[in-house]
Amino acid sequence: MIDIRYFSDNLKILYNDTSVLFEKISIEIVDNFEDDSFGDTSEVMGSQSINNNEVIIKIHENWNNEYVISHELLHAYFIGQNYPDHIYHGKFNESIRTLMIARQSIYNTVLHKLIIREQQRREINIDEELNQQIQNILLTNVAEIKKDSMVNPGLVLKLFDLLVLYDFRKEEFEKFLIETCPREYKFAKRLANICLQNEYDNPFKTRQIIVKVFKKFDLILKELGLPVLHLNKWIEIGFVPRKYQLNSSLENTFFIEETIISDMTAYRLISKVDDQLSYVVAKTHYKLDEMRKMLLEDFYKIFNIKYTLS
Repeated sequence: MIDIRYFSDNLKILYNDTSVLFEKISIEIVDNFEDDSFGDTSEVMGSQSINNNEVIIKIHENWNNEYVISHELLHAYFIGQNYPDHIYHGKFNESIRTLMIARQSIYNTVLHKLIIREQQRREINIDEELNQQIQNILLTNVAEIKKDSMVNPGLVLKLFDLLVLYDFRKEEFEKFLIETCPREYKFAKRLANICLQNEYDNPFKTRQIIVKVFKKFDLILKELGLPVLHLNKWIEIGFVPRKYQLNSSLENTFFIEETIISDMTAYRLISKVDDQLSYVVAKTHYKLDEMRKMLLEDFYKIFNIKYTLS
């Protein structure tokens, strides 16, 4: 476990600000990440997960610094502030590995724009680690990338993250990316522009950006002749209602369908505005017609769902 007494004053403040949002926060050092939903775990610096209102942060032993710790704390902090989370309902197996990597990568990258700004606003020392990260980019094995004749969607997502996370220092590495992997860069830039050309600083706008990037990535896969992931159908991104919608029936806001997920009968609620899966709830004694007529505010109470208004 990491002793917070040795944190800088600014990191202690962030830790305390995050702590009040959850029951407990634990931060531990690990020597590897075994969860293959990350994809290439050799590059993972840290992770965070939230279970039963408790935050578990893991930091790789080679990246035990305030840049990574604050980064993972801020992921939890924004969830605690009712920013939308990303949830997959179903069994985990190799057949959905690409879907899991894509949803994790896209969601994280959209949040990274908020995180890097919050680190700067809170004056957390991140410069040394950023310098190292940019040097790592410039040391990329060009030969390994260029020998592949097909566009690598995983690399597209990696470049997307670099372009968003380090946008304020892109002059130091963007030319290298263009020359090294021009095909992947072109597609990554399309995704990055959605984040960089739009301001989002609240849950409602952030959800909009996540949904837009999901759809754009599926379009890129289609353009490349690759299987489309249908991220909007499989990944739950919590809805951010307007006040008037609370007193409106679910059928006015969502398409509602009954389905079987992991041997459980459930209802899927898909937003009529953007066709994004918003909620999956276990079927109770409420029949489908009763669900459709249920008021949104009652739905939140009955199924114990936290929400924030746009």
